[in-house]
Amino acid sequence: MKRTLISLALIAASSSSFALGLAAVVQPTSGTTQTVCAATAANNGVPNTNQTSVYGGSGPIPAANGTPVLIQQGFTVQCSANVDMAFQEKNAAGATDNGVVIAAASESGTQTFIGNSVGGSVAADTTAGHTTCTNKPYCNAGDVTTGITNALANLSAQNQANPNP
Repeated sequence: MKRTLISLALIAASSSSFALGLAAVVQPTSGTTQTVCAATAANNGVPNTNQTSVYGGSGPIPAANGTPVLIQQGFTVQCSANVDMAFQEKNAAGATDNGVVIAAASESGTQTFIGNSVGGSVAADTTAGHTTCTNKPYCNAGDVTTGITNALANLSAQNQANPNP
């Protein structure tokens, strides 16, 4: 899972971006997609180069933020002006898609990248029918939503193929 979270941070990293403010994903919630970065177009035309504090930022999740689902440590992501990114964590009794999934896309690119805590890496979404972004000419938040759905399906298939003892 650490590799997935590190990959999540690396996808959003931008060495030319400066923090303009601090957004936050505060409450750990099972089964809910959490937006980490919203690109300029999805941000009413305002460049979004903010840092996003996930679950209180670096370190243990503060008790005031709620009970951790699967992610145990908060972290901060530096958003790039053209990146849409989201994640979802799920831990429900009997569910086959328990784990953490992420999806990201650049609004100046043509591919969505997805990953999950079982696969351990982030790669281009190669799900049939979604090898390039559907919202042409470039990707947008809708492609990230599709990416989360595809990542959950991949996670479910991987969990079923390799069930925990």
